[in-house]
Amino acid sequence: QMRDTLRATGAIGDKFKNVPITHYLIYRYSADWKYLVNASQGDNKEEIEQAQRMLEAVQAAYKESEARDRAAAAALRESEAREADAKGREAEARAAQDELEAALAELKAQEDAYNNKKADLERKSEEGGVVSRNKAKAELAQHLAE
Repeated sequence: QMRDTLRATGAIGDKFKNVPITHYLIYRYSADWKYLVNASQGDNKEEIEQAQRMLEAVQAAYKESEARDRAAAAALRESEAREADAKGREAEARAAQDELEAALAELKAQEDAYNNKKADLERKSEEGGVVSRNKAKAELAQHLAE
């Protein structure tokens, strides 16, 4: 089938039994053998120079993109470090807030106990006998002095 295709395109004649590699590549990649035969073989300095300029431009763009990539990676690491630091400070602040709320609750409980005892002593100083009232007044005075 390959020989028939190459004969139909005119790449080989009727008497070929062995097929050269170029003919196989022409068949394999459906290339035009006339273009292959007429392709420039070495006097193409302008094309080479243009390709070299294009290659240098691509290499420069690649280096620039690598530099930007490194800068972005460094910025990412820095922002992740700052985020971790902020989370640590947030945890510290939350712990301090919890400690403050616990201290405030304890202070409120002590204040409530103080006010309850004061109210109880004031009530006792107003009811009951003279001795119990005087005793309650003395305890109230002592309690208020604390």
